[in-house]
Amino acid sequence: MPNDAYTLAFLVREWQESLIDAKVNKVVQPESDEIVLTLFGGKTRRLLLSANAGLPRAHLTEHAKENPLVAPQFCMTLRKHLQSAVLKEIEQPDSERIVRLKFVSKNELNDRVFRTLVLEIMGKHSNLFLLDERERILAVLKPCSPDLNSVRQAFPGFSYTPPKAREGGSIADPEGVKALIDGFSGGSLKNYLAQNLKGLAPATAEEMVFCAFGEEPPTVLAREDRERLCRTVAEFAGRQRGPYSPCTREIGGRAEDFYPFPYRSRPDGLIPQPDLNAAAERYYFLHDKFRRYQEHSRALHTKLKSLISKYEKKSGILKETLLQSQQMEDFRKKGELLTANLFRLKGGEESVTVDDYYLPD
Repeated sequence: MPNDAYTLAFLVREWQESLIDAKVNKVVQPESDEIVLTLFGGKTRRLLLSANAGLPRAHLTEHAKENPLVAPQFCMTLRKHLQSAVLKEIEQPDSERIVRLKFVSKNELNDRVFRTLVLEIMGKHSNLFLLDERERILAVLKPCSPDLNSVRQAFPGFSYTPPKAREGGSIADPEGVKALIDGFSGGSLKNYLAQNLKGLAPATAEEMVFCAFGEEPPTVLAREDRERLCRTVAEFAGRQRGPYSPCTREIGGRAEDFYPFPYRSRPDGLIPQPDLNAAAERYYFLHDKFRRYQEHSRALHTKLKSLISKYEKKSGILKETLLQSQQMEDFRKKGELLTANLFRLKGGEESVTVDDYYLPD
């Protein structure tokens, strides 16, 4: 999964280089769980923030979607507070899949005010908040009243409470990484890193292990193995500050993933991209294209299955009608003979013998 905190840090770095001091020109909500901010800072850029439960994400986009004729309430509130605001800060809490965008704007009295847009990328719990200077919620994309959640309220008027931080070490903390690696008692090393280092997707943890030990990592770490793995984790942390080479992984025309640099553990189908936002844009575009293809395919399959069932039933009825029509002439003849010989019937007979007037003389 590309949306780990490690990869998000590279995206945030690119935004900090291109979006700081940019002015919000437009706010739209093309989907019920998606916001697009159009910002101008020497160049017009569109920042997509999605809290979709199945595919939450944040990246710059070149693709414009059709917007609803009437803007939703959440979008209207964002326009009220962020229209013409200037983006001053972009930050990501340590090893968390959370992005905070801090804006400077002016209120109705022309006073300088601060507004913060917080995107939480957390699967089905993903959400988007607009906060004031006191961290009070002004608007929330997916409200959650106190009746539904007494621990963490997500409702306008309440104070914003960050989600509970995941337990585990940070790759930016060498001492914490060393202690964590020293605590490895055996088993799958990549699973151990993914579960105990915050912000790592399984693919990134696998790449760390591959870079340290190759295709056959040890299940029990000797002293030199622990030191080697510590150096590898430190190198991964350092890459967030140094140069990198973003790429997508595409196999058979299908987007499999995107990375801030080529992952040696997954060398097939790697295609270089100009920056990580372009890589994310291409990944999600191809992913969405494939998803829509699958949905269209399933819809066609369901419709064809229904039509086949319908016409098979209709064919059965027609075959039965055809079989009955083949006996129609015989039934007509017997009916006419019974009518002509009613005087022979006394009632209650199971059968009767009549003269067949249709026989030739």
